[in-house]
Amino acid sequence: MEPLVQITGLGGPALRDARGTPSHTRTFGPPIRQIACQAPEVCSEALVLGSNPRPAQEDTSAPVLIVVGAHPRAERLDRPVAYDLAREPRWAGSPLILTDLWYLNHPQLTETPTVSVGPPDRNALTASLADRLPAVWAIDGRELVQMDTQTGVPLAACWGEGEKATETAVDAFVRRHLAAFLDAVVPAR
Repeated sequence: MEPLVQITGLGGPALRDARGTPSHTRTFGPPIRQIACQAPEVCSEALVLGSNPRPAQEDTSAPVLIVVGAHPRAERLDRPVAYDLAREPRWAGSPLILTDLWYLNHPQLTETPTVSVGPPDRNALTASLADRLPAVWAIDGRELVQMDTQTGVPLAACWGEGEKATETAVDAFVRRHLAAFLDAVVPAR
């Protein structure tokens, strides 16, 4: 079982006991991983929802965002794929994994290079990009990589229909298009 996260730097302890009182200790459950957050406007969502498997570092800014849906199926199927994508060693830094709701409700994030993971029915960002981004890789319309690195902030969407289809699309993105995406990220900074 993953350790629970206690976030400091957000105005007090994030854990509370059964009566709702702030608690710094527990006598049951998995160990607590303590994380100091320097950018609460970003870290509160990412860490409270468990979307970043690594502890926050001194610099919590990320050169690229990976966006997954805030939907139970997205959590089960797409978030693990996003973790794998974030572990790709060619990233200049550690990408930050966020939910589509966080991304779409904070317009300043749209100025950051972004990869959306998951199909339109589970990820609102993919749904908004599906008609705007050209397909750069597709298998029978069931697995797609869409990407635009020419007209502004680099954007990509990797998705598919079916349990393994999104994973296949992300693998294709990494093998065939990540280098071009990263080349576009450098000038975007």
